[in-house]
Amino acid sequence: LLLTLGLLALLNLLTWLRLQTHYSVGNSEIFVQLLLDIAGITSLFFFTGGATNPFVWFYLLPLIIAATILPRGYTWFMAGISVACYSALFFYNVPLPNAGKHHDGGMHHDGGFQMHVFGMWLGFVISAGYVAVIIVGLAHNLRERDRTLAEAREQALQNERLVALGTLAAGAAH
Repeated sequence: LLLTLGLLALLNLLTWLRLQTHYSVGNSEIFVQLLLDIAGITSLFFFTGGATNPFVWFYLLPLIIAATILPRGYTWFMAGISVACYSALFFYNVPLPNAGKHHDGGMHHDGGFQMHVFGMWLGFVISAGYVAVIIVGLAHNLRERDRTLAEAREQALQNERLVALGTLAAGAAH
């Protein structure tokens, strides 16, 4: 856990240093950063109970960021990676001691807890789909609106230049 936290801290430091440069940040760079975040939280969850960790909803945070600022393809890929990592944590993890097991005369009863964990997973999958569909659509509409407004501003500037040129020509003709 300490190694993972150290690597995430180093990644954040390197990102901060990168942002001090004057080079623009592209979609691919943001996407890779979000993938590294997914890898980091997957590692943390692996060592802290896997899919039974109640904080697995943190997978939605990079997905929401992707849906808000990245093109649709990146977001769908991020949703797929997030669901795959969460799903893998059902099978590959370091369980917490006595997590979800109730001892009763040598018998183990964990069916209710497993149903709870399955419900958490299903809720995550539905939320990931919601984010990928709804939020991406909203972000796309906002980008489209911004593009349309920029084109309208440019057209208005061209019209103003033509009117000024026409006024100058009319003044010179008189």
